[in-house]
Amino acid sequence: MSQHPTHHRENHRIAVLGALALGFALLLVSCKAAVDQSEPAELIEKGWQKFRLDEQGSAAHFFTSALAKLADARSKSPETPTEKRLHIQATYGLGMVWSLGRHGEDSAKARGLFAEVIALEPKGEMAPWAALAIVRDEHLPVKSTDPIDRTALREKYQKVLTGYPGTPAAEEAFAFRQSLFLQTLTTEDARTSLAEMTAYLKDHPDTRCQSALYGLISQANRTLHDDPAALAASIKALETKEVDPSNPNMNNIVEYYSIGLTAEYDVGDFATARVYFNKFLDEYPTDQRAFNVRRELERMKMIEAAHGDTTVAGELGMRPAGGPGGLPEGSVLTTAPASAPESHKGGQ
Repeated sequence: MSQHPTHHRENHRIAVLGALALGFALLLVSCKAAVDQSEPAELIEKGWQKFRLDEQGSAAHFFTSALAKLADARSKSPETPTEKRLHIQATYGLGMVWSLGRHGEDSAKARGLFAEVIALEPKGEMAPWAALAIVRDEHLPVKSTDPIDRTALREKYQKVLTGYPGTPAAEEAFAFRQSLFLQTLTTEDARTSLAEMTAYLKDHPDTRCQSALYGLISQANRTLHDDPAALAASIKALETKEVDPSNPNMNNIVEYYSIGLTAEYDVGDFATARVYFNKFLDEYPTDQRAFNVRRELERMKMIEAAHGDTTVAGELGMRPAGGPGGLPEGSVLTTAPASAPESHKGGQ
């Protein structure tokens, strides 16, 4: 019922590409004031557009062309502040092509470009992103079977956190660091991560990574076999998900489907399952999963007709929403059970 790991990684990669492209396209606005610099800025913006569409060859071409024009300008006169900013952004963009867009083809080149960004302006706004990108490039395996040194990567993400405190890049470093704990699937690491994420969301209620962190909290609770808490966190992850209406690949298909199945089978909360299955059919009636969603709705209806609303979950080995081990009555959509660590609303 869960999404194949390969599809999950691809969907995550596409989501990262879209979020990054939107953010850095906005950064270019302030670089267009001078008429003589408009062409490099436009080339960089086109590069991000192609990057976002996963047209990496074209993206590399635009970033490289921008760098060539800026280098030509530097050969004729000293680099202006605007030219330097464009230089940094084009270098970072080309690094992203080789790191995320063409991951594994030339990691040394990608990391070298990010190191150049830091060297050009160590205290600049792009330095934290470049530092994060270097660690992330090492973190993301080329093949699913490639080993990773989780302990070393945790330390490297921590250096980004301490080196660039309070930056959006540091927030993402925290989320990536937590994912390393959860990959072990041990209860000890799950408890450690859950405690750290709960405290982080309490201290950083406006973090831009709140949706990602709630998703990781859900994963931690699954490892700890706390299905009601996992369901509550999955719903919070959906509610706090950033929406990019210009991204054609963004949708809630997987979230609606997964929440519906978790509510139905793991928690025994048919009411919540119906809410998200019906959302699925209303918004994505032609998706290939729609047939299964209709079958699940019919299945719940048949079970309730045969067993009654108050006994069905127990007879099937599922925990009813208002019964022992389940969520308090009426709290499925908003709160975790009293036995689970408290989740706090927070703000890639």
